[in-house]
Amino acid sequence: MARYILVNRYFHPDESATSQFLTDLALHLAARHDVVVLTSRQLLENPAARLPARDTVDGVRIRRLWSTAWGRQRLPGRMLDYLSFLAAVSLWLLARVRRNDIVLAKTDPPLLGTATLLATLGRGVRRVQWIQDVFPEAATRLGILDRRSWLARLLALLGRLSLRRSDLAVTVSAGMLSRLASSAGGAPLAHIPNWADDFGPDPDDRNGRERNTRLVVGYSGNLGRAHPIEGLLQLVEHATDSSVEFLFSGGGVHHQRLRQRAQQLNRANWAFLPYQPRGRLAELLRRADLHLVVLDPRVEGCMFPSKVYGILSAGRPILHLGDPQGEVAQLVREQRCGWSLRADDGAQVLALLQQLRAEPHRLREAGRGARAAYERCYSRTLALARWDEVLRRV
Repeated sequence: MARYILVNRYFHPDESATSQFLTDLALHLAARHDVVVLTSRQLLENPAARLPARDTVDGVRIRRLWSTAWGRQRLPGRMLDYLSFLAAVSLWLLARVRRNDIVLAKTDPPLLGTATLLATLGRGVRRVQWIQDVFPEAATRLGILDRRSWLARLLALLGRLSLRRSDLAVTVSAGMLSRLASSAGGAPLAHIPNWADDFGPDPDDRNGRERNTRLVVGYSGNLGRAHPIEGLLQLVEHATDSSVEFLFSGGGVHHQRLRQRAQQLNRANWAFLPYQPRGRLAELLRRADLHLVVLDPRVEGCMFPSKVYGILSAGRPILHLGDPQGEVAQLVREQRCGWSLRADDGAQVLALLQQLRAEPHRLREAGRGARAAYERCYSRTLALARWDEVLRRV
């Protein structure tokens, strides 16, 4: 029986998206394989948390490694958290990895694939990379890192080396797959979209009722540096009518900035919640009539927002704010499950929201398209079956 060693900075009971996906895959593999997860002792929204160093969940053995816990608010502290976790993973693998183990590393923190490569060289280990975002290209495109600097060039070199020495690399979007193909050096690549729980039919059928009073607009998940909020700040300024309400849940630097601005302006129609437990996600998503998905056009092909799949499962339309020719916009058009606008034009967004409030049949049609897309293409069952298929290659 193969032993899988899965590596990511966050794992159950953390509620972040990467944690949830890895938890699902780990539990799925544990039904037939020996599975060990290497993770940190932190929670995404509580870096001071100190989870037990050893744990077992449904046959998955969890090893929570020590790392610094400065949190995500300041870049130097985040870098120390990254480096200390990479060092802890490397030491664990050097001491305990065995021949024929399969090491599957995600991309939190960046260079996790490189660390697992260096720690397992010459050990007869098979390596799989699960690429959630393309680093350092995403950072250079956002201006976080100067692409001409020696550091950016070194990180890009290490990333290519890790990719080319992989036995398999799995991306979460077709755009990422295409972008990495030229630098993979012949390494096997596969594309498996992320997924969401199957929320089933809406018991309240909210989108099936005529609404003449208000429209609830939701946003769930991280709102960080890859999610431009210029248009959202404009919405805070101008969307004062209680007929349109906004419900934001999650975290991130821009989540805090948007909340502070709404509080300064005393906007009663804007509500903000922290990350919600996975068991409440269906209820939370269904409280809104449609959901915002925001992505900076500069990182198209480097990232894909996983929140899309929960929205589809809940049968809610998507209002994408970003590149009208990008991957999210293409999905919205092909599946007929929403609308796509530029991220920096709050007036246009508000005008569309007012139209949709007055024409609820458009929301119902797009909601049906969303749920159909989930069942046809993006369910957890389909994704895990695809994982079984590609892992047979290694």
